[in-house]
Amino acid sequence: MLNKNKALKVAVGTMVSGLVLYGVGIRCYTYAETIDEYYKLESFQNLSIDTSQININIIEADEFALEINNLDSTGYVNVENKNGTLEIEGAATKSRIQIGIFSMFLNQNKITPDITLYVPTGSYFQTVDIDVSGDLNIGNLYGNQIGMDMGLGDAYINTIHADQFTLEGSSGDFIIDSLLADYVELYMSSGDVDINTLKAQECIIEGSIGDLIEQVTQTRDFSRE
Repeated sequence: MLNKNKALKVAVGTMVSGLVLYGVGIRCYTYAETIDEYYKLESFQNLSIDTSQININIIEADEFALEINNLDSTGYVNVENKNGTLEIEGAATKSRIQIGIFSMFLNQNKITPDITLYVPTGSYFQTVDIDVSGDLNIGNLYGNQIGMDMGLGDAYINTIHADQFTLEGSSGDFIIDSLLADYVELYMSSGDVDINTLKAQECIIEGSIGDLIEQVTQTRDFSRE
């Protein structure tokens, strides 16, 4: 179990299998070893997630816990839980193909790692800061200030209740069933935002946001229940 003064660091040693085709000068690097881990966590009031090329899941459960799946020797995950704040950082590196002196990176035949954060049902957080590249799946999330910065990848969320909610996305789809907040700010440079029910006292929408305009026109309600 992680305590407030202990940092959990998950990293996998480099174990690489290589294929060399000398006739055309092609080298293919593949990575087979993966880890699957489950850790119980102490409670926290603030959450920070900063990951690249990793899928993130936040699911309500009976306890605070963290599960890591399909992380191979090219990636890392660092987890620190202290002073009431849980920080998760990590990245997964793409597969590499080298042709002569040129290299390119591919995701082909590579399983995307997953991090699943389990929180007790109804948990309320003071701050949530999520900065991810990869898919984001959230059941229900409640907090004072919730901010999301989405890179490549899609987000699927059931419910967000917050005093303040901000979203900045570069591409991909952002789909949420219910969003209730005093203040909402949404900015998408590309991709679609689909919100089934949006209730806010103040709402700011900027950018090229595809489906969001039509959805908000139909469902916007600035009163609070």
